[in-house]
Amino acid sequence: MQTADAYLTRYANDRNGLIRFVRDHSGLDAGPGRLHAAIAQAGFRAIVTAWYDEGLEQALKAAGYRVNCVVRDKQLPYTETGARDVVVIKLYGGLSDPESLALTAWDHAQLLVRLSQKLKIVTAFCARRSSWASIWPMSCRSNSTRTLR
Repeated sequence: MQTADAYLTRYANDRNGLIRFVRDHSGLDAGPGRLHAAIAQAGFRAIVTAWYDEGLEQALKAAGYRVNCVVRDKQLPYTETGARDVVVIKLYGGLSDPESLALTAWDHAQLLVRLSQKLKIVTAFCARRSSWASIWPMSCRSNSTRTLR
């Protein structure tokens, strides 16, 4: 966050430049890693992640799943719920939707204001689908692999 804020201060609020930098240095071209593949094979129906890249979505597609990526709350009601559907909720946004990215301190503050409501929406969404046993929160900042029920 501080680095993003410093960049915007130095380069006259050039958010597009900041987004290009994040995209260019995200490892997007590298494809999914072993962790992405392992998560895709675990069979989770909904995953909450703080990662910007699309490695997880690529791994899920390679494993035969249809991925419903949610970067904005209003997308959740339109997700598919078939046997091979997985919902990926991207808390900090995704590179495929640059305006959704939470990069700066202000973006994070706004996210925290909405986080409680967002998690309530996700929990209610999954609760309505009795076959959806769990949500696995995945964060690049946490070593937690605790399953929420």
